[in-house]
Amino acid sequence: GGATTSTLAEGEEPLVYTLDSEGVLLSERVAESQNGAILVFLRHYGCTLCRQLLTRVQKELADSAKQLGVDIIAIGPGSVEHALKTKRELDFTAGDVLSDPLRNTYASLSFKSGMFNTFNLSGLRAVIGSFLAGHKQDWTLIPADPFALGGVLVVDPDANIWLKHTETYAGDHPTTSDLADACRALYVHAYGTSTPPPPPPPPSFTSSPSSSTSSRSI
Repeated sequence: GGATTSTLAEGEEPLVYTLDSEGVLLSERVAESQNGAILVFLRHYGCTLCRQLLTRVQKELADSAKQLGVDIIAIGPGSVEHALKTKRELDFTAGDVLSDPLRNTYASLSFKSGMFNTFNLSGLRAVIGSFLAGHKQDWTLIPADPFALGGVLVVDPDANIWLKHTETYAGDHPTTSDLADACRALYVHAYGTSTPPPPPPPPSFTSSPSSSTSSRSI
């Protein structure tokens, strides 16, 4: 696979907000990554399916993405307070959680919306499956317009899109294997090899006898 002709920064790019309420451009945040980023655009912070997705991404992709130099960034419609609550409730430590209160980035990426797109038969089945799997809905985080969809992108540090998955119904998520393949493609693009270097060995604290024995006489 390779980059498409699309980028995050086509036209006038809208701001997203950090947990410190700082407005940033998503392309600038991606540029801070080593080799790129997985961008998870949530339907909304309270969505049981989105919470299931973030949990799965953290469990199945966080370690390999870090090894490949790929950041994980979740973006949701709602306030910064909603983003912070979501991060805390899910104990999401795999990456950033950013807020796009008016879904401006969603519009720029042409994500879908509408009740019949969101909760068609496949969407209803996905919701039931998520509840049966033990994932919960947070009704305090439902936005004014709950009938909008998100998607998942994998982008390089220059904001070129290497994978774009646009949801066609609630719970229409890419497989983690597809996301992992896209992350490996970013690594190959950066280094020409698909095998990341092994992590450095832990430091040794074993002292030699000569260095542990004081030579000072009293």
